[in-house]
Amino acid sequence: MPGTRKTFTKKFKILAVKLILNTVKSVESVATDFGKSILLL
Repeated sequence: MPGTRKTFTKKFKILAVKLILNTVKSVESVATDFGKSILLL
């Protein structure tokens, strides 16, 4: 049974990537900060 997929704005995606690349935080840490699963990033 297909469900609906959550979509993220371009602004959100850019912010997430910048946080991962420009800080010492891991992808998992950034995902947790956003309250999202690591698989969504």
